[in-house]
Parts: sequence; structure tokens; C-alpha cells
Amino acid sequence: MKGDDLMKAQIRETIKEHLDKELAVKRQLPDRPMKVLSLFFIDRVANYAATDGKIRQWFIEIYQELSQLPRYQDLNLPAVEDIHNGYFAQDPQGNAKDTNGATVADDSAYQLIMKDKERLLSLTEPLRFIFSHSALKEGWDNPNVFQICMLPELQSKVERRQTIGRGLRLPVDATGIRVFDPTINRLTVIANESYADFARALQTEIEEDCGVKFEGRIKNNRDRQKANLIPKWRENTDFLELWEQIKHKTRYSVEYNTQKLIDKAAAEIYKMSAITAPQICLEKVALSYVNTGVTSQLLSVTSSKTESIISHIPDLISYLQRETELTRDTLANILLKSDRLSDIFINPQLFLDLATRAIRFTMQEFMVNGIKYERIAGDR
Repeated sequence: MKGDDLMKAQIRETIKEHLDKELAVKRQLPDRPMKVLSLFFIDRVANYAATDGKIRQWFIEIYQELSQLPRYQDLNLPAVEDIHNGYFAQDPQGNAKDTNGATVADDSAYQLIMKDKERLLSLTEPLRFIFSHSALKEGWDNPNVFQICMLPELQSKVERRQTIGRGLRLPVDATGIRVFDPTINRLTVIANESYADFARALQTEIEEDCGVKFEGRIKNNRDRQKANLIPKWRENTDFLELWEQIKHKTRYSVEYNTQKLIDKAAAEIYKMSAITAPQICLEKVALSYVNTGVTSQLLSVTSSKTESIISHIPDLISYLQRETELTRDTLANILLKSDRLSDIFINPQLFLDLATRAIRFTMQEFMVNGIKYERIAGDR
């Protein structure tokens, strides 16, 4: 497939994934509306910023085509001119690279994309597709990026991590409350490398540095299979009996005992693995000059525990409250009851990471066991 054909196919797939995600959010979270964003990294600014830029023209053409499909009519999608925009790095004169960057639209795009996160996440703001070359890799963070389309080749570790990192955030609903639904919290990457090579390289890099395992957690969307109804399903008495029980519209609530949550979460923190001191890794490399340039040779790698005394303890409660949304009083009781507070002096960040994981695990267990459904009055 030629380069232009490949990029056009990527754009089509990204728009389709975006619209499908909006449908999923609308159907699975009817009481918690949520903004869906998609992020494009493009090869050259002029290919989008210019009025006749090929990426801009392809996007407009494909969006207008897909947004008219019957399956997406319930989304009440904005007009194409309102749904996409971009912000790009500037040259020393303050001009966007490959374009003049001097219009009011350029200024407003900067304020909306780079500065006004709350407005960008508002459902009344039509912008959903953001185009960038490099400026959004640094200093920009938005939790509701669900699709990332990478049109240029990205070879370095830094480039891959920066772009993927834009989508590795827990999303928030229209009220700013984080959404923990695992069926919604999925990042789709539309890469121009073969998916297997791209995913394998990225997973290996993160696993080696962070010690996490991705086995079974990342899937190729193209491997999805369509589920078909069995023949004569309308005559299946078992199905009809089940349908009579589940067809009604319901609302749900979660009930749990706060003290039991405190006890369980404290127990989970108590069972955490031992907190170890941070380590410093030192690499000794020899540089040599040859006719073809400079070469390097790794001579040794050593690691050692830090001997420094922790002189500053972070605000534990504020950090955990931001990550779990529990009250400060509840979190304080969990930490005191866990009998592990002394570990904070060994490695504060590791303690907070593990404690957050333990509390979230407990919350999810309580939510599953405490969920109750109530039929909406008057619904058939």
C-alpha cells in the first residue's frame, strides 16, 4: 500500500473507532455523559494546516461520509468545520511551522487545546479531533483521549512513550468524576507499523523499565469477530424467558459499609510486598571516534541503594484522594489501621503506588458486591 493510501486508511479507521467509542459511551453510561477525544500525530504541519492540505481534505471527506451513516445518527454529531482543529510548534518568530499561524483561529485553537482543559472536555464544545506535529507531546495532558493515530514513523523510545502516554489516563465524565469502567477505558492506537511489531517493541520497553506485564491486556482490534444470533432465536424458550427478566430499563446504585471498606483496604495494604529503597543504576560507556562517526561500547552496569534520608514526606491523603476519590477521613483511617505507615520513610512513591493499587482493588470488589439494580417506574 502506498504512503498516501496508508495514511488515508489510518484516518478512516481512527474516525470510525472514535464514532464507535461515542456510541459505546452513550449506551453503556447513559447517566454519565462523557467527551471522547481523538489525537492525530501528522508527518508535516502543512499537510493539515494548509487549507488544501491533503490530511485536512482526507479527514473532511471521510468524516462527512461516516457521520452520515444511520448507526451514528443518534450522536447528533457537530458539523465537520467545528469538530477538528490543530495546534503546532512555532518557529522563533512565533509562527506555526509550515503555516503563518497569525490568524485569530490559530490563537483560539491554542487557548482551547493547550490551556482550557475544562472547556475542551465540555460536551457543549464541538471539538473532538486534535491534530498535532510535536507540540502536544510535552506539557499537555487530557484524560479523555481514547484514539491515537500516528501517521509518521516513530522510531525512538522517547517518541513512542510520549505519544502513547497521551492516552494512558483514566477518563472523566461531564462532572469531572473519573470513570473506572474497564470496557470504556481502552486506548486504541492506529499505527502505521505492523501492529505486532509496534506493540511488542513498546511493551518490551515499558516492561523492562517498569516491571509490569502486558500479556493478555493488549489486543488487535482487527482480530474482533462478529457475533451472530443463532437461527430461530425468537423460538428459543430459554432465551425468551431470560429476555423477559433483563429487557427492562433499570438504574443502579452501589451500597457498601464504610467501616468494612476501611478494614478490608487496610488489610490489603498490610499484605503489600516489602517496600524497598530506591536504587540508582550507573552505566559506564566508552565513546570512540571512527571514520563513520562516533560509536559507543557499554563497559559496565552497576546499581546501588540510595543512602539518603527522606527529609520530605508528600501529602499522602491528598495524593490518595486524587487517585481514589474517597474522603480524607476514610483514607486516614485506612492508613492508620494498615500498620504500614513507617514504610513511607523508605520509599514514599513506591508506598503510594502500592497503597493506591490496594485501595482501588478493594473498592472494585465492594462495588461489584454492592451493586443493586432498580427497575425504572413506568418502563416496560
